[in-house]
Amino acid sequence: MDHINGKKHQRALGMSMRVERASLEQVQQRFENLKKRKDPGTFTKLDLDDRILKQTARRGGKEEAKERKEKRKEGQKRRQ
Repeated sequence: MDHINGKKHQRALGMSMRVERASLEQVQQRFENLKKRKDPGTFTKLDLDDRILKQTARRGGKEEAKERKEKRKEGQKRRQ
């Protein structure tokens, strides 16, 4: 990584290694654009709780996990 990020390597790839200085207005405009891009309220704790419940319901209990494991073993035995 040191080589790839190194000055000589980047220069060989055509990078100028110079950064343009941003003004205060450019920084503020950038922050405004990032705020607009982000949708507020699209994710809540309730959404997370619902997703966790759905995932655990989909996975099932320990018994179903054992059944799936047994089915996998049977499938492997059939293939051999």
